[in-house]
Amino acid sequence: MRKPFHEMAGASVVLDMDSRYMNDVFTSEAPEHLSKRLNLPFKDFFLLSRALTHRSYLNENKDAIEDNERLEFLGDAVLDFIVADWLYNHYPESPKVT
Repeated sequence: MRKPFHEMAGASVVLDMDSRYMNDVFTSEAPEHLSKRLNLPFKDFFLLSRALTHRSYLNENKDAIEDNERLEFLGDAVLDFIVADWLYNHYPESPKVT
């Protein structure tokens, strides 16, 4: 018997991708319920929903408004800046910090 998705452990979980079982493996959860379940307060549930929406979901579900790609791009840029700043300040004598 397959375990529910939330009970599976490990980063490299192999899932049965047969479409007959997709509803058993993946379920959607309202952002408000996720916030309550994780005991994390969010001010903007629309933004949370957008942050958790992958482009592939958007392609298959026309009711979804926006995916997370712009937020992912912004997050990557912020992390790049923080890492570059840290490297620059911690290795001032290095001729090239990459």
